Amino acid sequence: MKKIILILIATLTFAACKKDKTTTPNNGGGNINSQSFIKFKADGVQYQFDIGTTFLDNDVEQLGFGYNNGNASDFKSITMIFDDNKPLGVNTYTFVKNSMNSIIFNKSNTDKNNNEYFLYPAGGSSGNASVTVTKMKLVPGASGQLVYYINGTFSAKLYNKNGGTVDIAEGEFFESRTN
Repeated sequence: MKKIILILIATLTFAACKKDKTTTPNNGGGNINSQSFIKFKADGVQYQFDIGTTFLDNDVEQLGFGYNNGNASDFKSITMIFDDNKPLGVNTYTFVKNSMNSIIFNKSNTDKNNNEYFLYPAGGSSGNASVTVTKMKLVPGASGQLVYYINGTFSAKLYNKNGGTVDIAEGEFFESRTN
């Protein structure tokens, strides 16, 4: 639970950041320090967010990502946490409903009931999702601890609080620290 709270805090912290207009040739995004990104289609509309990171923590059997567009006036984000009861690695994982698994897509910071989509909304229909880890690398983290950074793909069907749906397809996340 502590990891989920830290990821959510990190995501909100990134939301306050102003997007850097500098681009890099390998991802077209503004995150010039790590050159990581996430891209996906939501109901056929292409999104790419360049502020965020990926992680895998086998101490608690969790993998996840958190990315946003860095625009405080029109905030958009996607976060995912997958929790399993065994060590994780290069593999495909299908989400099952439990208190730790989640994907949240914030399409806009206006009208949260209709623009925030969940894998398992409270009192609503359950969505479905899968994530495939295609590459992982263990590297030193910011405070000296070893961290797994991951690349992969994902897809999902999510619901908002009013029963509306969004289909996430062709999802890809890339973390340059895996190279």
